[in-house]
Amino acid sequence: MFNCNIINDGPILFPPYTRTENFVLDSIRPSDVDKFRFRDLTVRTRFQISNSNLNKIPNLRFKLSLGKVKPELNNLTDYVCEIGVSFKFLRSLCYSLFRSGIPVDLSYNQISNLNNFTNPLIYNFTLSHNSIKEIKQSSFPSFNILKYLDLSYNQIETIEIAAFSNLKYLKDLFLNGNNLIVFDCRLSFNIPLNYQVDLRSNQLKYPPFEYNRSTVKSRYLKV
Repeated sequence: MFNCNIINDGPILFPPYTRTENFVLDSIRPSDVDKFRFRDLTVRTRFQISNSNLNKIPNLRFKLSLGKVKPELNNLTDYVCEIGVSFKFLRSLCYSLFRSGIPVDLSYNQISNLNNFTNPLIYNFTLSHNSIKEIKQSSFPSFNILKYLDLSYNQIETIEIAAFSNLKYLKDLFLNGNNLIVFDCRLSFNIPLNYQVDLRSNQLKYPPFEYNRSTVKSRYLKV
């Protein structure tokens, strides 16, 4: 849907178990975006809301893409992912069902605050070309399978210590085109081995991970 004015007065609902390869809203009024209820929508390849002047992240509650698994399992696996159950079987069920996850693109809006946004089903999250100035430790509280995070071309000046500590499966972090002065090693606390970060076009005073005049060795990071 491109450049539309939606005249519905009430919420826009999807029939149960609605599945689509792609869902794109472009140049839609923010008040119209708020009318959508995504709970019964399954997106397989691409979910995008762009050029819509969003100043906050909409309520993204998706159904899960289960393939041949019975739909009745949706509630169980959704619950398992959200509370982070540590039982091996349930955790395995969660990640095996959602290993492809949901790609969400909210670029080219006016989002300035992440507001403790959480969605354990997103594996690819693009927030580039927005108005974010700060990444807090509470910005990404629960993203169980997030592997790709694009925060490029915002106005990010500060990142709190351990801001990405909950992103245990992160592989690619894009911070290029921001206003960062320093990139502290403590920002990546708990991130696993072999991830890469793009810090081009910032205002770094020191090389990445050089903090308080002492260089912190990082064998697992590609910058």
